[in-house]
This record gives sequence, C-alpha cells and structure tokens, in this order.
Amino acid sequence: MANIVDDKFIPSSSASNNPDLQGKAKKSLLAILSNNDPEELWSGEISLNSMLQQYDVTDFSKKFDRQKEGKENYFEVGEKVGASFIVVDAYTKENTIDRERIWLLVQGFDTRVSDTFIIDISPEEYQFCQKHKWMQFEGIVEVTWSAEYVISNMFKYTAKVIKLEFNLPINPENIDNMNFGDKVIIEWEVVDFRVVEDWWFIASNQTKASEKTAIITIKTWDGKHICVQIDPNVKIEQSSELENIDGKVPEVSDIVRINTTVIKHDIKNPKFEVISGNIFVQNYFSDIDYKSQLAELIDDNINSEIFWAKPWKNNAGSETVLRKLQNAKEWLGIKILHAPWCRSVYLIEPNQTRKNEYDILRTDIEKFIEEVKNELLKWDFQKVREVIAKTMKFEVTIAERNELNSIAELIPENERPLMHWDRNEANTLNSLFDTDIDQMTLNEYYIFAQKCVKTPYSEDAKVKQGDHSYLFRIMKDIWVPIEQQEYLMALSANVRYKYFQGQALNGIKYDHDINWSDSYMLEQSLSYLWWINTPTAIEKLIDFAYKIIIDENLTNEVNSEFSYKPLASLSYCFWKFLDSPDLFNVFKNSEGRIREMEIKMKKLNKSFELRELERILNWISAYKTQISDQN
Repeated sequence: MANIVDDKFIPSSSASNNPDLQGKAKKSLLAILSNNDPEELWSGEISLNSMLQQYDVTDFSKKFDRQKEGKENYFEVGEKVGASFIVVDAYTKENTIDRERIWLLVQGFDTRVSDTFIIDISPEEYQFCQKHKWMQFEGIVEVTWSAEYVISNMFKYTAKVIKLEFNLPINPENIDNMNFGDKVIIEWEVVDFRVVEDWWFIASNQTKASEKTAIITIKTWDGKHICVQIDPNVKIEQSSELENIDGKVPEVSDIVRINTTVIKHDIKNPKFEVISGNIFVQNYFSDIDYKSQLAELIDDNINSEIFWAKPWKNNAGSETVLRKLQNAKEWLGIKILHAPWCRSVYLIEPNQTRKNEYDILRTDIEKFIEEVKNELLKWDFQKVREVIAKTMKFEVTIAERNELNSIAELIPENERPLMHWDRNEANTLNSLFDTDIDQMTLNEYYIFAQKCVKTPYSEDAKVKQGDHSYLFRIMKDIWVPIEQQEYLMALSANVRYKYFQGQALNGIKYDHDINWSDSYMLEQSLSYLWWINTPTAIEKLIDFAYKIIIDENLTNEVNSEFSYKPLASLSYCFWKFLDSPDLFNVFKNSEGRIREMEIKMKKLNKSFELRELERILNWISAYKTQISDQN
C-alpha cells in the first residue's frame, strides 16, 4: 500500500529496493487502472526491449525512418507503438484540464520530435494517475485515430493502452551499480538549489559567463539527502495543485518529482566558494573527489595493461583483451544523477510562499474582472479592451479566463478584443513590435499586420530582431479570414524577396546579423502559405517559385538561397491534394511550368530543388494515372 505522511501520498521505492514488497505480485499500471486498484504501484517485470520482442510492436524511433521516406502519417491506425512515456494532464481545445483523458508523452527524445498519445480513462483512473504524473513508464499503445499535427515535428494520436510498466528506481541508496544512461526518479522536498559551475567563455553581448551547472538537493521522505546535477535554467513543467506553473523554477520547500539520468560527472571548474555554503553539497563533492582518486588509479592500471597488450594486438586472443580494456576505459567515470532544463521537474506540492502569492493574485484578478464589468456597463469599449489587456498579462486560471471570454462575447464584434490566450505568442509580438495586440480588434490587427510586413525589418530600426512570423501563427486562432491571411503572407514574401534582390544588384552581401529576420520571415511566409493549403495559396507558391527560378534566372546567391523554400513548401502541401480535387487541378494546370523549373534545375545541377520538383511531378503523374484507371 502507499505510504501516508501528514495525509500526503508517498510512492514507495521499487520492489527490488523495498524488503516489504519482496514476494508480492508486481502489477502494471494498466492492470491497476483496469481494476481500479488503489494499491501502490510496484515495479514492472517486463522491460521495453522485451515488450518490443514479445509483441508485434513498432519502436517509436521508426518514426524518423518513415519521415525520410516521405510518409505523412508516421503511425497508422491499428499499429502498436512501443516507447517510454510520461503521464501528464490532457487539455481540451479550450485549454482546460480534461479529466476524462490523460496524455502519454514520449520520453527519451528531443522535445521538438516527441509525440503524444491521448488515452481515455474513467474518473477513478484519473485520480490514480494524479499520483503518478510525470513518472516514466515503458509500454505499448495502439493507435486508434490518425495523427494530428501540433508544431515542429510533434504529433498527437488518439490511442489505447496495451501495456504499461514502471521499471525505474525511486530515491535509491546509491547508483554505483547502475549503468550510464539508466533512468532514476528522485522526489520530495527541495532543500537547496545553487549554481556550482559557469561556462568558461563569455559571449560578445554578455558581461559575465553564463551559468552551466546547478545542484538541487532533495530531502526524501525517509530523510536521505540526494544531490542532482541540473541545468540552472530548469523549469517546472506541470503542477498537481497550481495552474500556470509551467516555466517557474523549483524553490526551497517545494515538493517535487525529478526525472534523472545516470551520466558521468563532468564538472571541470566547480565554484568552491559556492559549494562550501551547503554541507550536503560539500559532502557530495567530497565523495566525488574520493571516487575520482580511485578512478585515476584504475585508469592508470588500465593504461598500463593497454600498453603491454598493444604489441600483441594481431593475436586474436590479445585483440579481444585489448578491446575489453579499451571498453573498460571508456566506461570508467564517476556516476552522478543529471536532469536537463526541459521535462525533468514536476511540482507535487508548492511551498507556502508560492501558495500565498498564488492566492493573492486570485484576489487581484477578481478586482480586475469587476473593473471590466463596470466599464462594460458604461459601454466604453476602448476602456474595456484596456482593462482586459492588462488582466490577460497576469497568470489567470482557466476559470478566470472563461469568465473574461464570456464578458468579451457581450462586446459588439467590431469592438471585441482578440482574446488570444497563448501568452508566449502575444508577448513575443508585443515585444518585437513594441505594441499591445491584446487591446486590438480584429480589424485593427489586420491593419497592424499589413504595416508590419510591407517594410523589410532590416530597414526599420524600431523593429527588434526575432521570429516575426508569429504575426501569421496566431491568425488562425483569432479568426483572420483566409483571403486576408493569403494576402499578408504573399505580400511579406514578395517585399522581402525584392529587398534581397535589390541588395544583390547593388553588390551588398547577405549579413546574418542584419538580414536574418527578413530571411527567416520570407521562408516562414512561404511555409504558412503551404499550411493554408487553398488553391489560391498554392497558385501563389507556384508563381513565386517560377519567378525566382525562371524569370529572375538565378543570377545571384540570394536567388539560390531562396529557390529551395517555395519548392519544399509545394512538396509538403501536395500531400493534401487527395482531399481536394481543386488542389490537384492547380498542380495539374501548372505542370508545364513545373517541368520548365525542373529543366532549369538540371542545367544548374541544383540537387535539392531538383529532388522536390521530381517528387511533385511523379505524384502528379501517379495521381493522373489513378484517376484514369478509376474512369
């Protein structure tokens, strides 16, 4: 059963580390959820590799091989996928917590390429999952619906669980017998957080070196103190109690869960004056220093044996010995626990100061909402937008957000603010253009966006360097009409292309520090045209590609740099033509111009551009044959 301390749930360590659990049947999460069993979660018996061999399962890493083959849906409906997963909250389209589902987030890969599997659960299962959020399981899911694109290289799938096992140790006594790369859960109270190492270099725009490594010290429920080397920029991902905790840093007295990995100790320049400020961190480094001295002796012995084995390396037996010695040297190192800045720390319970500040903010926002209501009674829509914009910049809860949205619905449509709740996107635009889009109506935003795209940023000192394509990113969410989106994206691409053409004709070379924002905005303008994927948007992409490749004759480096992007965008959007005969007709009617571009690319030996053009032409030919066969 679970341990209870002060009415708090405390997971036990795995069965292999807990004598009280020896001999008891181990259970998978699936078995517990299926039976609504409230018992403690015990370590699973089957590893992921064993599952992949035992079942007809596709390893998640196959996703990347399939992408290279040009497939759209990387996992098909009915396909079973094996991976390591983290249990996290699911969110609805309104960004509220969905208590009828959980998300299984693929772990072990870069965040930008990890997918999410959406699992339906009962209320009892949901409560159980709350105790195990942010814990890593190995298992198998079966895809029940086609992929939904999220962003970057991230997709969501509706799925059902086939098998899930928890195989990680929690708060182990030591990690000396573990292997490099093993995963470990460390959890409970934060008692110290300090930066112990800086990067050795100082960037040109900095006055001091950046922080490189921190130590977070955790006091476990049984009184142990465990130190974890962690990225100083670490952010809390989710909270079981507070909303809007994403992006916060761990604080002393927080109760947290940390996903760590066993790696080699690699702190080269520790800040001893900082280390000596905490006895547990001091003891931690003393232990590392002692182990380092032993490791040096072992390393010397291995080097000596390698020296004497090398003259006999042509002998089969000696070659095997030499290889073993070299492997032993490679795996020699001080084992420590490490956590990255992303997807590593989960807040189980906030400290009292954090909780008090959260409650005070609730009171303040309640006053702001009352102010909005009062201004609405006066029918002063400009003032209403100002107060709503001010309130939105605070960390409102889902309930507060819903109340503000309900108030906004009472405002006439032509006076209504955008109500764009992705604060990263809104804050980025506000910062880049020194504005406040939260006060804008939809028509005001369209006029603002026109102004933002019609002048190259390289010629406007008031505009900051950055990703200005956030202008396009939010358009779908704030309901900018499609024809207006197309116009703005095409205008942006043409303005920037003409700018770079002029630079080239005047003999001015591309300067990354000055021109990157415009270069990236040109690429993103074409990418978003593809994402709209209407016949008129595709026509604009084909016109743009043709102008660059044929009309302008690729006379300079700038043309060469920008010729690939519209073709790649056309290649991406061609996947959608099966859903729309109108889209296919655009490609079919432009086949002659596409072949002209292909001929030009062959003459210039432009392999990347040629690959995309040949792919498009092959698809056109194949689809024409398919239609002919059907008729």
